[in-house]
Amino acid sequence: MKRRLRWGQQRGGLAHAPSVEAERGLVVQTEPSKTQRIWGEGFGILATRALQIIIVLVLTGAIMWGMHMLTTVVIPILLALIFASTFSPAMRWLRSHGVADALATVMVLLGIVLILAGIGWLIVWAVQDQWDDLSSQAQDGFAQVLDWVKTLPFAPDSAQIAQWRDSVIDFLTSSQFGSGHLRGWGRLQTL
Repeated sequence: MKRRLRWGQQRGGLAHAPSVEAERGLVVQTEPSKTQRIWGEGFGILATRALQIIIVLVLTGAIMWGMHMLTTVVIPILLALIFASTFSPAMRWLRSHGVADALATVMVLLGIVLILAGIGWLIVWAVQDQWDDLSSQAQDGFAQVLDWVKTLPFAPDSAQIAQWRDSVIDFLTSSQFGSGHLRGWGRLQTL
């Protein structure tokens, strides 16, 4: 009795899957078509794998592009969900004590603003007491970076370093620096 051949078991080409006659006990072997022979040989298999890789890369790129485009939407929504779930117990407690929904929302938002303002005030107060130490450490760190830059094989001269420092100071004290921050805050608020 002949054994049944499955797709790809025949050496030198592909065999068809068993037909209805083969299921009844009759083994019928047909010649593979020209298309099956072409795609079943070495270059056909290589082309199939290459096509699969290209499809995976295109889909991965499309997913990454889509995620990049959605970050302007997804991040604010995720932050809103996190804040809503964080302050839900306070809202529930205020509602259970008879406070209207709108008033409870305003009270919770004002509470958040007051808490964040208090934390910011504490940070400024802590840094303000240490400002002299921080500024001297920053100057020492900048001097160390300049000393390291001078040891490089392509080290710039003192005039170039002074020019770079002056341009950075000019940028930080210019209106471009402040307006750039304002544009960033304006974009965040429009989201």
